Amino acid sequence: MKIKYYTTSDDTIPLQKWLSKNRSAISKVLAIEERLKLGNLSSVKWLSGRPGIGEYRVNWGAGLRVYLMKEGDEIIILLCAGFKDTQDSDLDKAQSYRADYLKRRV
Repeated sequence: MKIKYYTTSDDTIPLQKWLSKNRSAISKVLAIEERLKLGNLSSVKWLSGRPGIGEYRVNWGAGLRVYLMKEGDEIIILLCAGFKDTQDSDLDKAQSYRADYLKRRV
């Protein structure tokens, strides 16, 4: 699978911005990315209350979560990340980023 990072209209990459503030999570997110590249989606929970949004949970630290979406069968777009204590606001961001991505996609 191909992995992309969601980019805002002003060329900001929310996941990279978050990682710059949470450097200890970089290796975990890179490991997630490698698993996804291999097509391993077994740890992704597709959220029924948030259509099109997947949550990849890692039992590490304060409960790392990476939010993603699929584009077709071969592309995963990493939207954002956070910890369990910011889950609701992170899901709101992921949903907003997904809607923006779909609106702007060419």
